[in-house]
Amino acid sequence: MDLKRKIGAVLIAAAAILSLHGCAVMKVKEIEVTSVSLMYVVPTSARSADAKLLIGIHNPSVPVKFSNIEGSVKLKGEAVATLAGEEFEIEPRCDKEYEVPVTVTLAEDISIIKLIKILASDGEGGLTADISLRGALSRSGIGRNLEFKDIQLLGSGKK
Repeated sequence: MDLKRKIGAVLIAAAAILSLHGCAVMKVKEIEVTSVSLMYVVPTSARSADAKLLIGIHNPSVPVKFSNIEGSVKLKGEAVATLAGEEFEIEPRCDKEYEVPVTVTLAEDISIIKLIKILASDGEGGLTADISLRGALSRSGIGRNLEFKDIQLLGSGKK
């Protein structure tokens, strides 16, 4: 009888842990990007630049780590650059803005001068990004690949 109780207690504990983990995963689906703005751009060569994005995120869930960040920047639907970002982690249960360093590589027909003109005009409202990344729970590493299309980019921190 004592062995049955121990097995029952282990099964109940496992069920409780799995249900709590399931709740955390459900809340992860509620994470939202609330804003994206460009803090600065520093040209590093004739074809590339380092930049920093300020990304506002609403996270009602657990800590999540983002990695394998890459994407394309478009002006009125036409690709003008690709980007690759550094790994970052978001804090649990908060609304916060995160500074995310990225490396931007310009498309063949775009020069640094043209990029500066685009940024100075704030892209005339047509500057967007398609981003793919991996999001994983910080503690367990369980995650999945995510894609966001046509994210409106705002220049110089303007909202």
